[in-house]
Amino acid sequence: MNLASEREMSETMPIVIMVIVVAIFVGILGFAYERQKRDERRQWAKSRGFGFTESDRDLGRQTGRLFRIGGATARDVLRIPTCAGEALYYELVWTESYGDDRRTEACAILRYPLPGPLPLMRIKPEGLFGLADNDLTAEWREFNREFDVKTDDERVGQAVLTKPVQEFLMDRLRGERLAFDGDGVFLWIDRYDVEEAARCVKLMEELAALISAAAYERERPQ
Repeated sequence: MNLASEREMSETMPIVIMVIVVAIFVGILGFAYERQKRDERRQWAKSRGFGFTESDRDLGRQTGRLFRIGGATARDVLRIPTCAGEALYYELVWTESYGDDRRTEACAILRYPLPGPLPLMRIKPEGLFGLADNDLTAEWREFNREFDVKTDDERVGQAVLTKPVQEFLMDRLRGERLAFDGDGVFLWIDRYDVEEAARCVKLMEELAALISAAAYERERPQ
């Protein structure tokens, strides 16, 4: 190594060390913030008699499959007792790649229990360039223009999407995403906020009450 190289290394080494120290410091601060946030959520749940689970990979994988997200994990799971069973409100976390960058993404999900199993059904806003008749089609044209509905069983899907259910979706959940899978309905919420949990539970409670018992009967094996 010549003298110029040694001089260059001696000049850049303090900068490299400083960058490493800053990165470690930021990482420690981030970890401390996440720990504090989790502890606050745990205490909030405890004060209201709710259960709390830090992380649930199986729930995360199930939810990720429903909303077509890979590698998702459910964390800070609130277990909320309801008249229908246990509702789950949790933060869904996953990593997205944007070229060479990787970014952590998150949203909140509420899973509300249903009285029986239903086939997989996804409901989301139709989108700017969506086609109103390329999915499960209802008689109400405005509903078709607002919602994109995909289901594994169109016959059961029609039984679920009665006019009262369509009206509820149009009035209360327009622009929202949800999915039915087995004995649960999953509502996508943009941001995790424990104070929103009760409102979301009430929404899904009202929606579940509108679903005809005939929809569950049609899903039972013959």
